[in-house]
Amino acid sequence: MSMTAQELNALLQLEKGIHQKLVEAIELTRDLAESVERQDQVSLQLFLSMRQRVLLEWQELHSNLDLMQMELSPMAAEQLQALNGGGQAQGPEEFPVADCIATNRRLLKQLAELDERVSRKLCGEKSFYS
Repeated sequence: MSMTAQELNALLQLEKGIHQKLVEAIELTRDLAESVERQDQVSLQLFLSMRQRVLLEWQELHSNLDLMQMELSPMAAEQLQALNGGGQAQGPEEFPVADCIATNRRLLKQLAELDERVSRKLCGEKSFYS
């Protein structure tokens, strides 16, 4: 194990916060998709605004994660980088963190796919994804 119990706990709390923001962003993007389908401009603007706030909060948590990584020992930072890249936990103490990181990676992929569908539906050829 390269990270201390305190570092692992702090990392897990950050990853749980990121998880919460990703779930909120997915829910709001689904609501946004429904507004696009209904062509409800008022709801559309509301959900865009709400989603932007959640994504900014998610970005702030990621910045905190980056700061934390810079404060880790080189060995611990390397292990965190490995976990973020899909690497395996080095011991049972890291399992909850590794699981949360893997779940967040899947949620982020789900959010990106959903966002692409909504963007293409809403913006057509002017979509960011075109």
